[in-house]
Amino acid sequence: RDRVVACNEKLSKVLTRGTSYRGGIAKNEVMKVCYRTPGPILVAAHALGMGLMRPEGMVAGLTDKESWGKIGYTVEGDMRSRGPITITRPPEHSPNLIARLDPSPLIDFRTHTSRNEELAALTRNVRHALEVEGLGLDRQLVICLGRYPDRTIEAAFAALRREGLDVYVAGNLRGNVPPTQNWREKNPNGFRLPGHLTVTNVTRAKGNEADMVHIVGLDEVAAQEGSVTMRNQLFVALSRSRGWIHLSGTGVPASFREEVEAVLRSGESITFTMSRAKRNLTDQDDEPEVVLA
Repeated sequence: RDRVVACNEKLSKVLTRGTSYRGGIAKNEVMKVCYRTPGPILVAAHALGMGLMRPEGMVAGLTDKESWGKIGYTVEGDMRSRGPITITRPPEHSPNLIARLDPSPLIDFRTHTSRNEELAALTRNVRHALEVEGLGLDRQLVICLGRYPDRTIEAAFAALRREGLDVYVAGNLRGNVPPTQNWREKNPNGFRLPGHLTVTNVTRAKGNEADMVHIVGLDEVAAQEGSVTMRNQLFVALSRSRGWIHLSGTGVPASFREEVEAVLRSGESITFTMSRAKRNLTDQDDEPEVVLA
């Protein structure tokens, strides 16, 4: 037992000390080029994840041109002043061709008066993508936002199943089974089933992707829009897409809705005012996911 404790302590020190492991392997890789996510979606993910256009000031952010350059942006303006700053993502840093092949907006943003109305729109969007656009269910993904998204996942599962769609709740053992706490019915590493639409929370969505991502529950972020954690949830959800996004929420306050709409209008170039962020992402040993391309 003492040997196990000593090994765990040693491992903990290795994992938390410095920026690289033994042999020079970096603990974090900040990528300048993103092959997965189209440029306009990635820019929106960074802008909303950091709160760059938030009226009350940034929630998290990078404070120098070099750091922005590392994640694939050019910068105009003096970041040491409170003057306007413009960041632009060049096409060569987002080689995904969807934005240049599809002239329509890649992010469809809607607000609804109730969760039931939002989930009815979700089922319509999924079926349209399946039957009209030819995107199979396993090429789509539903992500439910929030600190405690289980209720939304249950409601989304029920709404989709009522429409006769095959659904897989990430972490379950089988498809078309509602969320369960029974460990015998769990597959901790399960994320997809062929021919099924995956419904998941943000934590399980990390490291995964889909051609079309349906993001439900934006109101959960809006209710805590000053939280670094909740903003990071939105970044992760948006950056899972290889092509298109349906983003929705219920009763989203006007100020947050206007921020989202302003970001989406900006495309691959965002102009904002530098402000003191709650979390400075520049030169941190433990880079949060929000800065990764």
